Amino acid sequence: MAVWIPQEEIEEVRRTSPEPFLRRNYGVVNVERGGRRIVVPGVLRADAVNGHWVACGWHDEPIGDNIALVRWGTRCNFVAAVRMLQNVVCPAAPVELAPKPAERNSRPKVPPGNNPASGRAYLRSRFISDSVMRRAEEAGALRHLADSVVFLGYDLAGSVRSATKRFVGIPPASDGASLQKRDFQNSDKSYPCHLPGDGLRVGVVESGISGLAFQTKAEISGLRPPSVIVTGGVNVRSWVSNECSRARALILKAEFLTILGENERDHAGNPDPVKQEKTDAMRTKLLEILKAERPSRTTLLSYPPAEYKDAADWLAGLSVTLRQRNTHVSTLEAIEES
Repeated sequence: MAVWIPQEEIEEVRRTSPEPFLRRNYGVVNVERGGRRIVVPGVLRADAVNGHWVACGWHDEPIGDNIALVRWGTRCNFVAAVRMLQNVVCPAAPVELAPKPAERNSRPKVPPGNNPASGRAYLRSRFISDSVMRRAEEAGALRHLADSVVFLGYDLAGSVRSATKRFVGIPPASDGASLQKRDFQNSDKSYPCHLPGDGLRVGVVESGISGLAFQTKAEISGLRPPSVIVTGGVNVRSWVSNECSRARALILKAEFLTILGENERDHAGNPDPVKQEKTDAMRTKLLEILKAERPSRTTLLSYPPAEYKDAADWLAGLSVTLRQRNTHVSTLEAIEES
């Protein structure tokens, strides 16, 4: 039997902020422009325009109003979308939503690298070692463009299936940090970037810079850098079951697997317990899935020390401390020699 929804209810859900729905299902949601813009990094943006909300995908592909937004993310029907926005019916638990899948034969089109000096200088400023970045470059996992460094993921046949750029040396646009990173169109996150290293020890991180930092930190500690999988987001898990992904083959062979989480911060840089709880739940879900895939091997969830946000921040703190220590030792040796 058909369900009739009054027009005033439809107009009301079009005017109401989709933030509760997005937070319930995506977890990591940024509210900007005084509450008039909502960003799900790497997935979508929604803006309050002329009294109602309009959304678009991360690559500016049109979505539509709030009802279209819910249908785009959940593939539900019109009535169910209205009820979700009214909070009458909602998923029992957060689910992994994603943009509409790209066409089967489409691939991200990534220009050839043409500016290694700029990208390398940026990575050195983040304390990434030359040996770590060169290894990633030679493997094709890292590419340098004029305005960014790009992290690439491949399928087993060697085709690029995902590409994420991290802009270098430019200020954020009007929507803040959301434009510091951007996926290329047609990127498929079930094919994450793999930074090569020790195949028996594998790390799982959420960003390419953190992946390079994780390897550099191991190098500083006198260890062989582990292989690293860069998932591209706290809620991305599709790569685990992708039989054509290099990442799945890697985790099935590894003896030790470590998911490195992040200590969440608000816009002022202070600990954000609400966001931390939500993202930790997603990391725990990934941990459970990976343990089920490799029940007889070691799989851990670890975090940087509380004073550091992520692996990149941790490496920066460690590097500064080591430099200060070396400067102090050099000074003492000079005094003793004199």
